Amino acid sequence: MTSTPGPEANPQCGLTADAIRDQVLPHYALPPPLRCRFLMRGMHDNYLVEDAAGKYVLRVYRGRWRSRDEILFELELLDHLHRRGSPVAYPLFTTASQPLVAVRTADGERLAVLFSYAPGHAPADIDPRLGETLGQVIARIHQQADTFSTAHVRRVLDLDYLLDASVDAISPYLTREQRQTVQATQRRIRDTLPVLSRQAPAFGACTGDVNPRNFHVDERGRITVFDFDQCGLGWRAFEIGKFYSSLPADTKSGTLRAAFLRGYESVRVLEPDERRAISQFVTVSYIWVMALHVYNDDLVGPLLADPGFWVKKLERLRRLENA
Repeated sequence: MTSTPGPEANPQCGLTADAIRDQVLPHYALPPPLRCRFLMRGMHDNYLVEDAAGKYVLRVYRGRWRSRDEILFELELLDHLHRRGSPVAYPLFTTASQPLVAVRTADGERLAVLFSYAPGHAPADIDPRLGETLGQVIARIHQQADTFSTAHVRRVLDLDYLLDASVDAISPYLTREQRQTVQATQRRIRDTLPVLSRQAPAFGACTGDVNPRNFHVDERGRITVFDFDQCGLGWRAFEIGKFYSSLPADTKSGTLRAAFLRGYESVRVLEPDERRAISQFVTVSYIWVMALHVYNDDLVGPLLADPGFWVKKLERLRRLENA
């Protein structure tokens, strides 16, 4: 086994590609020769693994961010979807039929998972046709997830968590005027969001983070979705709003929103209240993203103390509300 050139160690967890080779990869039935290199750090640490048959992505979870129970919820959901034909990057099991491998690091034990590689590549740009296809894929994932059940627990993607807890998390970093603005938005959403069903198909397992960076498309236009780190039980209208909030703030976003919704509703037609809620979930999802920076302050670092960071975030929030 050899490591390809790349960063010698990931500063977040201190694991080199050689450490991954020695501690993790022997747990899987991968045909040699094996190559491993550090890929990127996001919410977790990711490595590209290649063997004689193809590619994989190995993720080392940050214990501060995800518990074993939360990780197992994600992995069971992905396995459920994969077994029902959904186009998702799914976890591979070890030779001992385990979905996780414990890794020793300087910071203590962390959990690693090997995922299938999403074929194709990240789209350089999303046009309406691709947006419509993505909407269809997400609607089918929601349908397949309606039969998912697990004993493992995650935070429910409801207003208590997405909105109220998020406002509480970011408030200490805001000026008094900024805090009042966000709290006024919070009250407005609480007062006006339609009452939505907590039963399928309106409510159920969601990916949590549909965005242009979390899927690949192959040469035949087929989409594979990956990175379910933010998944959980929630309203599917929120999932749509989350995608809307991830689009660039330009003149194309309205066209892409419409294309995605058209594709989604070609598979599952939304109830009128779900449709009305989407625009409010755009705002909710962006407030949640701001809170994710706080929850992961060890990754964001000094940005949280920079007033300009929050000025830009709130300006983006204002544009989303007025879109």
